[in-house]
Amino acid sequence: MGELRANGIVFDIYDRLNSVLTERPRVGIVMGSGLESNLKDFQSQIEIELKDVEGYPKHTVKEHSGKLLFGKLAEVPTVIFMGRLHYYEGYSMDEVIIPMRLAGLLGVEVMILTNSAGAINCEYGVGDFVLIEDHISLFVPNCLRGTNDDRFGTRFPDMTEVYDKELIGKAEEIAKQGDIKTHRGVYVQLSGPSFETAAEIRMLRTLGADVVGMSTVCEAICCRHMGVKVCAISCVSNMATGINNQKQSYLDVKNTAESVSDKFAFLINGLVSSFK
Repeated sequence: MGELRANGIVFDIYDRLNSVLTERPRVGIVMGSGLESNLKDFQSQIEIELKDVEGYPKHTVKEHSGKLLFGKLAEVPTVIFMGRLHYYEGYSMDEVIIPMRLAGLLGVEVMILTNSAGAINCEYGVGDFVLIEDHISLFVPNCLRGTNDDRFGTRFPDMTEVYDKELIGKAEEIAKQGDIKTHRGVYVQLSGPSFETAAEIRMLRTLGADVVGMSTVCEAICCRHMGVKVCAISCVSNMATGINNQKQSYLDVKNTAESVSDKFAFLINGLVSSFK
């Protein structure tokens, strides 16, 4: 799909969503793999099945429900994307970032991107949270490639501070209150869907990556292109290939997410409540 066609779809979907909203969201949250059921305090007001939205790419990952929820979390107007679109599903980057484009048009000021990731840094443990402070993008196209649409942002957006330092600091303070272990780290996005080889993990460690996954970077770039602040949080679901002798399985993602659900909810709720 060309970027101009994708942008046309974005504006069409925005018009339809905007017509049913009674309040514009200030905060957006993307729920990563295995993390969808972890926001128990969200007060849902409008629930939209994205498969029923004409033009919206269909989710193909079974564990992602593909819903868009409008409501309030900690009394703050919030939109939650239950699951995300991935490059490995066969979509172009123009399609992958449609949710972020919609969030920006709907008025979102802060986007909280969550994901499950493999730990490259041996000081991390399964179940820890990593506050992403920088990223590396490898083997996936830049989501801003192609003709620039000035309605979203400038042709050459600055990426000096993709992940908002103030938000990282807030998340750390909230984590301390809940006795939640966090790290600051560098996230690397690869294309997927296969897990990485041990040789690739050694390469990524040499490049300075701490955690690895198949999403998030393109979303963060898109948000910054639109002037939306970004806070990104990885849940370490497993140690990356070669760190130990364990083979990689998507079941690890689900099991780890379930084990940290209360901590995750405390962290996200506290972060959103700071925007009152």
